[in-house]
Amino acid sequence: MLALLYRSQAAQLFLVILCAIFLRMLCAHWEFLPNFSPVMVLCIGAGLWLGMRSLYMILPAIMLSDIAIGGYVSGMGPGRFWLFTLPFFFLLTFVASLSFTRLRHHFARKSLTLGIYSIGGAIAFYFLANTFSWLGNPAYPQTASGWWQANTTGLPGYPPSWTFFRNLLVGNLAWGLLFVAALAIFTRERSFITTEHEPLQR
Repeated sequence: MLALLYRSQAAQLFLVILCAIFLRMLCAHWEFLPNFSPVMVLCIGAGLWLGMRSLYMILPAIMLSDIAIGGYVSGMGPGRFWLFTLPFFFLLTFVASLSFTRLRHHFARKSLTLGIYSIGGAIAFYFLANTFSWLGNPAYPQTASGWWQANTTGLPGYPPSWTFFRNLLVGNLAWGLLFVAALAIFTRERSFITTEHEPLQR
């Protein structure tokens, strides 16, 4: 089954989109854990384990899951954050895919890289997303103190901004462990790409 999935790009695309939509919709119902989402780990893992082919999978997965969440969970639609999230996750996937060839036969190193990128991605996403909110939300003063407020306490009546970073970081680490554990369990050589697949990568 794994060999069939590896050989079929259509199957890979379908599986990525299906998992992204299901998990993001599931996480959207967990109001006590905002930002506890598998999307960032999905982007990084796809880049590390599938290389450049992962790029055309990420945008459809994010767009469809955003539509599902916005239209059927919150009733608001995906909104203006597409201007930020789509380029960010596309770039994150691209950066991760640059390590595909170098790490293709090193499961442990890829797993460590997944963890490092997950932490770095969480930090980058937190500050960039809050800056995007600060620039686009008139409730924030367009000053240095307003930017600091957007990255720390947030707006009155909402949870502090730092709690979103905490949930994002914890979520990335948790989903990353699940991602690595699943690959370790379901592949004999503890690597997603085995020697029988080498001719397909040339």
